[in-house]
Amino acid sequence: MVLHFHLPYTCHNGETLRVVYCLMPGHKKGKKTLYSIDNENHTTELKVSKANEIRYRYEVCNADGIVLRSEAIAPRRVTTSKGHLVLCDRWSDDQPEPALLRGAFASTIFHETRHDAIAANCIFRLFAPEPPAGYRWAICGECESLGQWNEARAVYLTCTGIYRWEAAAELDAFTSGTRYKYMLLPEGGGQAIWEHGDDRVMPNVPHITGARYLHTDTRARFDLPRWHGAGVVIPVFSLRTYGSQGIGDFGDLQNCVEWAAACGMRAVQVLPINDTTVLGTWADSYPYSAISVFALHPLYLDLREWRDTPLWTPSREADFAALEQPELDYEAVFKSKTAFLRELYALQGEKVLKSAECCDFIEANKQWLTPYALFSHLRNVKHTANFRNWGKFAEYSPKKHAELIETDENAKSETNFYIFVQYLLHRQMTRVHERARELGVVLKGDIPIGVSPCGTDAWTNGRLFHFNGQAGAPPDAFSRHGQNWGFPTYNWEAMAEDDYAWWRARFAHMAKYFDAYRLDHVLGFFRIWEIPISQRYGILGKFRPSLPYSREELLEAGFHAEPDELCRATFDRTTLAARLNEKEIAKYFTCEAGRYSLKDEVGTQDRIFNHTQNQRLRETLCDLCEEVLFIRDDEHPDRFHPRIMAQATRSYNELTEDQRQTFNRLHDDYFFHRHNNFWAAEAMKKLPMLTGDPLAIDADDDLLLPCAEDLGLIPASVPPVLAKLHILTLEIQRMPKASWTRFGRPHDYPYLCVCAACTHDMSPFRLWWIEDRERTQAYWHEALGRTGDAPYEATPEVCETMMAAHLNSPSMLCLQAMQDWLALSPLLRHPNPAAEQINIPANPQHKWAYRLHVPLEIIRADTGFTEKLRGLIARSGRARQ
Repeated sequence: MVLHFHLPYTCHNGETLRVVYCLMPGHKKGKKTLYSIDNENHTTELKVSKANEIRYRYEVCNADGIVLRSEAIAPRRVTTSKGHLVLCDRWSDDQPEPALLRGAFASTIFHETRHDAIAANCIFRLFAPEPPAGYRWAICGECESLGQWNEARAVYLTCTGIYRWEAAAELDAFTSGTRYKYMLLPEGGGQAIWEHGDDRVMPNVPHITGARYLHTDTRARFDLPRWHGAGVVIPVFSLRTYGSQGIGDFGDLQNCVEWAAACGMRAVQVLPINDTTVLGTWADSYPYSAISVFALHPLYLDLREWRDTPLWTPSREADFAALEQPELDYEAVFKSKTAFLRELYALQGEKVLKSAECCDFIEANKQWLTPYALFSHLRNVKHTANFRNWGKFAEYSPKKHAELIETDENAKSETNFYIFVQYLLHRQMTRVHERARELGVVLKGDIPIGVSPCGTDAWTNGRLFHFNGQAGAPPDAFSRHGQNWGFPTYNWEAMAEDDYAWWRARFAHMAKYFDAYRLDHVLGFFRIWEIPISQRYGILGKFRPSLPYSREELLEAGFHAEPDELCRATFDRTTLAARLNEKEIAKYFTCEAGRYSLKDEVGTQDRIFNHTQNQRLRETLCDLCEEVLFIRDDEHPDRFHPRIMAQATRSYNELTEDQRQTFNRLHDDYFFHRHNNFWAAEAMKKLPMLTGDPLAIDADDDLLLPCAEDLGLIPASVPPVLAKLHILTLEIQRMPKASWTRFGRPHDYPYLCVCAACTHDMSPFRLWWIEDRERTQAYWHEALGRTGDAPYEATPEVCETMMAAHLNSPSMLCLQAMQDWLALSPLLRHPNPAAEQINIPANPQHKWAYRLHVPLEIIRADTGFTEKLRGLIARSGRARQ
């Protein structure tokens, strides 16, 4: 096939126009220079033999081949065949928002309206969004085949791709100077809406006998609203239907997707669904500490699929029914479902593992599947997930562990059991994803920033992590001491050596089940808050990577105190006597030159916890341990990090006024200015590689839609990077990013964001309403614009007002917690708002136990509630058409 590129464009002196292309599949890239006699119309030819598709765009270069400017659009696409194809293009920098070019829209939102490419010799192609309800895109012009400006004879366009519409025409429409316009035609008759501006004019196109012609136009000139969607957020474990086995499962998730679609929603967001099993205790209920970033959680398997087997006895069904408590009983559910899976494996395992579908699954996932299965077996045998205590198996060795499976029948059977369970989970979750796409509902997953320090990934890829530090968060309004998540931090330098292969595999695996994802703690890709393994609380952390101060810098800034001394917590006698008795002081402190410091056995918070069970004493000693102004850098002992919020320490108060002011400047520079460019550069090394670029000429057609969780202490460099990469931000009204306001203003939110009233780490709206009367009153006046006293509870009317404000915001997505949607109904809302909280971040021992208090069948059966939500969503312009 011969492609003839034709582009009208005016080049300046010394400039050259060229086409950059990529042949798919195979991703063979190339460039061709366009030539022109009149410097107005440029052409070139390209012979293509085996490619199925060619993607291309235009760019302007100088005499040295340096690119001066390039079209800021997604690559044009053409399916190749035999003969000649004349491509009549216009230079364009006007395209849909790049986020709309991702798989969430290509495969789900716009999938249901897309048709096969038009089969005709002459085609007009237009980039445009979906037309308003009741209208269709059409083209009309002065020639015979375009209707001679008669609306009744206009030619309809067909959607053939994301934001791509095509119409067949005759060759007379491609005559130089032919005038035409695009329009919106009402389907039931009525007044047509013509696009703004002057008539479009066909350029001088070379005519080749027997050739096909494709004319690609810039976007339609209409003032149309951007795409907006609404959705629901709920953990899978919180779902409930009739017949659930004590925990939400993938069958319940499909039920939730269908309910969301019935309400006009376009998205369902869940928390992480990866396996977190360490020993089957309550600690495993924390969904953000996965033992594998690839394996799905066995508890999410819907066992009702096997109700027709001999395993589903009346007594077993009664046992499962007994698990349906108001809250999740994690340990009981784990024991019961695991027992069933063991019996199911004995009954069907051998047959399923030999099936062609399962063999394909094993082959496609062997890189992570066998190590995960073996890890799970060794965890059970050794009675610990801490692989460091596994003796000869502590260090992962593919050869050694393959020999174990071959020579130990129990190891072979056990690894096959976990492979069997993962295949069943994959099959069910794939069905949920397929059903969601059928309904035009985006499934949004969650990628945790951390992994378990005692998990498969840490065992098999230890070089990718720093185990001498723990990821967490600095102190904030929700946690006075900060947060310690207990995850190892990433060794980004090691990850870069193989081009972030582990991360890329993780994202690719995510795409099997989801169309979008929440990028948990996106700040971790800029920097992470790292707490020494010897400490318990986040307040003693520091940033990694970071630029700690050298001694010379501290002196140049005017800080003359010795930083080594200020890295140690020392006290006078009076200070200690105010908090401890004489016996405790003598037992836990040493004295030198009138200053007291903690003895070595309680010199760190971890040692304090191991040394005493007395809660009061623990808290007091840990508080005293935090009385430092600097934290020494682990890798560079002569460099120092200011301790966050050190102004609250006695050490700070003991400085002179001049030295306090100097420390303040150093502290604020470190936390708010010093790292901005440095962290932006760090993020740009990682995020583009991981999130992908929908504008890239060889972009994956199914790129996931990234949505950042960017709450907390946000460096100034973060918003520009997220904007540059077209990553959606998160807007929470009670956590405004503007420092001068108490509550966010939904009508001022940016388009590229997800807005919500709360996250799973916060109290739902009704609970938040009753927690602080003064704050509620301020919200009543400032956010809702009401006068008088606020009601003592968030009534359905109050909740609806809040919800409408969010739905009517400019945000691309409005995703609200299920609890906040149910709050709109006086019948479906929970009687006790406090029972609806999912997580309390300040409590590391929190049990993740929240479940819906009513089955989804009851929610779906309430047609009045469904219609209420449909109406709210429709009036905001977010409903499914």
